[in-house]
This record gives sequence, structure tokens and C-alpha cells, in this order.
Amino acid sequence: MEKSITVISQALEEMLTTKAEQLAQETGFVKRNRKISGADFVQTLLFGWWQEPNISLRGFTQVMSRCNVSITPSGLTQRFSQASADLMLRMLTSLSSLGLSNAAQPDIPLLRQFTSVIVEDSTVVSLPGELIDLWKGYGKGRAGLKCYVRWDVLGGQLQGPRLTDAKNNDRHSPFSEESIPAGGLYLADLGFFSLRWMKQLIEHPDGQPRYLISRLRSGTGVCTLDGKRLDLRTVLPPAVGEARELEVLVGAQIKLPMRLLLVRVPKEVAEERRERMTVIAKENYRQIGEETLYLADWTLLMTNVPQTMLSLEEVLICYRLRWQIELLFKLWKSVMSLDEWRTKKKKPTRVLTEIYAKLCVMVIQQWFLQAGCWDDPHRSFFQAAALLRREANRVMMALREGGLEKTVASLLRQLAQAGGRLNHRNTSPGSDQLILERKIDWYLALLT
Repeated sequence: MEKSITVISQALEEMLTTKAEQLAQETGFVKRNRKISGADFVQTLLFGWWQEPNISLRGFTQVMSRCNVSITPSGLTQRFSQASADLMLRMLTSLSSLGLSNAAQPDIPLLRQFTSVIVEDSTVVSLPGELIDLWKGYGKGRAGLKCYVRWDVLGGQLQGPRLTDAKNNDRHSPFSEESIPAGGLYLADLGFFSLRWMKQLIEHPDGQPRYLISRLRSGTGVCTLDGKRLDLRTVLPPAVGEARELEVLVGAQIKLPMRLLLVRVPKEVAEERRERMTVIAKENYRQIGEETLYLADWTLLMTNVPQTMLSLEEVLICYRLRWQIELLFKLWKSVMSLDEWRTKKKKPTRVLTEIYAKLCVMVIQQWFLQAGCWDDPHRSFFQAAALLRREANRVMMALREGGLEKTVASLLRQLAQAGGRLNHRNTSPGSDQLILERKIDWYLALLT
């Protein structure tokens, strides 16, 4: 933990003072010596929104008073501009380029077979229509941005968020040209399904193994090992909970050697899937194929992880970890109010400034979570984040007055001792229980 204390303290000191001043000059937010410096503005927004996601302008002026700056709410409003949005976007890029490493990993034998377990996903934030020229959304006249993240749920390191137009297809992820570390396991949903990229992942030039677990996209060609086309309907298990495993070649042209796992899910799970598919298709102005609707009754997974490393049940357990990133996005939106703004007139530049600033906060928060409580497999993101939110003012004052390392060390100890733990559940077990206990009587819980 000592190394993490130093790394976090130095990063905060550098980024929220020296770097903030530099970027304020480069973006034109500060054009001359002014009452509010770039560091004052950045720290006020980040720590203000961290403590209170729906903070008012008057609340911000109170936060700014900690910087010995006196300003009225109307005066602060005038500082929200294209330059302030550019400043916070540059801050986000700079913060997300830093990676906290060497945090203690949880003792989970099932996952420690891999050097990393990386989950990739994206979340969309709708924007006022006036921003359509900057961030294009789905549908005519709609604006929105999409936040892409890769998250190592074993080590805690967050890559991103990287921003694109909301209409961007996940198969064109900004991470798509980047490799997974040797010995790593990659998980993503069907939106990221790309046989070309999977081939690059598996057949990496360095010759080191890399692994993936993915749903099989409907309509993808599947062959037996001798090259004969396989009709999935002839091999699907008929009974709920029944599973089958086949060695196959995936892709009509690429032919990736994979284990294909087929599991029949309960009727209510299948119906929920079809409803979700319908909603997503309607939002994206697409139609759902008959084959896709039919296959909703089964979980179809493909993986190149050998059976000697993961059994069929263990593959299901590991793939369930992709839901952890949904909890991360839920934290960003439901707690941090990433997609909500107080400005009644939806002033576009203020909205952008707020979104970028809140994403900056989430990057910094992840540094603390990773260093403070990541070694506990039963940690609660939401309880730990609530602790940090209550203590954010301490970090700001230490940054201004000194003693930052001592404050960071204190917060990391608090996270380790009282960051919050998930409750043990005998029914509907959480991912933490499944990944550690691997009880067969919980098998059906994996099929969701």
C-alpha cells in the first residue's frame, strides 16, 4: 500500500495543480492573470461534484472559497464555456492515461490462473440536441456520447473512459487495435463480437497465450473439426439446466478453434432476454432475426480457455464477471448522476464541462478503490464510493494546505477497514460468492 500512497499523492498533486494550470492556458480558459486560476477551477468542479453530484452554483462558490476565491454564482456561470469544456476533456484524457499498478489482487484461485481478467463495455450519455455536431447520437437531431471502458476486474485497473459518438458501433471500439496482456482473459458482450479481432488476440505475434470468453453471435458459421458445417439446432440441449460442450471451428472463413458451450436456460430468463433484445433493437432502429429470438432459450458461449484451466461451469462463472462493469456504470449514473444536470436551460458547454469533470472524478475514485480495498473479493463498490464521497473535502484541503500523503494513507486505511462488504446470500448468490465457492447447487444462477 505504501507505494500506492505515493503514486496517488504524486498524481493528484501533479494533475490537479501543475497540469491543470498548463491545460487552462492551452485551452484558452485562462488567457491572462485572472481571479480564478486553472487549478482553482478544476479542483472546485472535481471535489464539488465528488461530494455532491447535484451541487448548486452557490454550493460551488462555497467550495471555491476553500481556494480563497470569492465569486458569485452568476460570476461562476460565466466561466462555463467551450474553453471550460475543452479544459475538462483534456484533464480527463490526461487522468485516464495514468494507470495505478501493483495493487494487491484478491486471492481467487479461479482467476489467478490469468494475469488479468479484462471486461470491456460502453455506456451512452444523452446530450442536448445543440451538441449534435460534436457528439452524434442515434436518430435524427439527437446528440449523445458513448463512454468505452476496459476494466481489469482482477487487478482493478481502469482503462478509459474513451469517448466516441453515441452512434458508434461497439465493434469499432477505440480499444479495438489494442492487445490484451499475455496470459490475460478478455470478456465482452455480443456488441463487441468480432472474429477478426479475436483471431488477432489468439494469434498474437509474441506467441504468448491470450484467452477470451464470448457469446456466440447468431448467424456465425460453426463447423466441426473436420470442416463440416454444424447445424446448431441438432445439438442444442433440450432440458433446462442441461449443458453440452463441443470442439468446433468458429467462422465460415476464419475458423477459430474453440470450445462451444450450450446450456438451456429457464423460460423466464429466455423471455427476459427477448424483451431486452426488442427494446435495444427499437432504440437502435434495427430488426431482430428469427434465429436470434429462437436461440434466446440457450446460453451459447465460445472460449479458447482449455478444459484443464476452466470447466464448463467455471467458464459460466467467469463470464458472469462481465456484469461487474454494469455495476460500475450504475455507480457513475445513479450515484454520480453522470447523465443528469442542474442547468435548467441545458447550456451545452456547461453540460459538457459537467460530464467531463464527473468522469475525471470517477477515474480518481477508482485509484482509491483499487489501492484501498481491491484485495477483498467481497468489497462493495457503492459503500466504498460513499465513504470516499464523504471524505473528498479532506483530499482537497490536503492538496491546498499540505499533508496530502498522510490524508491519502488515512483514506486507504479506512477503505481497507470499513469500506463496506457485500452480504452473503443463500439464494441469488453474488458474483463474489460464485467465483470463490463454485457450488453446483447454484448452477442455474449462472444462466442469467
